[in-house]
Amino acid sequence: MFIKTPEIHKTTKGHDPFGKFTEKHAAFIAAMFFLGIFLMVFFGNKTLVTWKFISYIYVLIAVFISILPLKKLPFIYFVRRELKILLAIFGLAPFFTGLILMINFTFANDITTKTITVTAYKYYPYDETVEVILDDDFMNQFSEIRKFTVKELKSTPKTAVYTVKTGLLGMKIIDNSELIFTKYR
Repeated sequence: MFIKTPEIHKTTKGHDPFGKFTEKHAAFIAAMFFLGIFLMVFFGNKTLVTWKFISYIYVLIAVFISILPLKKLPFIYFVRRELKILLAIFGLAPFFTGLILMINFTFANDITTKTITVTAYKYYPYDETVEVILDDDFMNQFSEIRKFTVKELKSTPKTAVYTVKTGLLGMKIIDNSELIFTKYR
């Protein structure tokens, strides 16, 4: 009366296609993904490049790893060939993108100080932050470097002073930032 369906995945003795090796690879991909995202967010917010540029680096690395032949990296793909795309896009691409940003940040030199006039500002009393609009169009692209923590806003912000370093890979980094207020008598 009941029709028996054939088994799709037959396992032989001692061989489990979705076993511990696949679980270990999935855990490795997840760990590399979260570590890479952490590195990208931490170092990407301090680097003066847009997130669009960072996503270009991400895609370039993912495509490069995807076209590598299996013979070059057999220790990564020896369990399942389907893991190659997952590993390239979700594992190694975010990790190497974050690693590039970290290397650029770590080996930075050529320190310069940049003073920019504040044209407008918004004070957020609940967050105790001030977001400023600068006279420089290039710096206005980066919202994270325009936010300053201020306990109490007693006077008007006048200028923002940034210490800028040039990284090993040529990307500029904000090392330190300070908001200067006008003095009232």
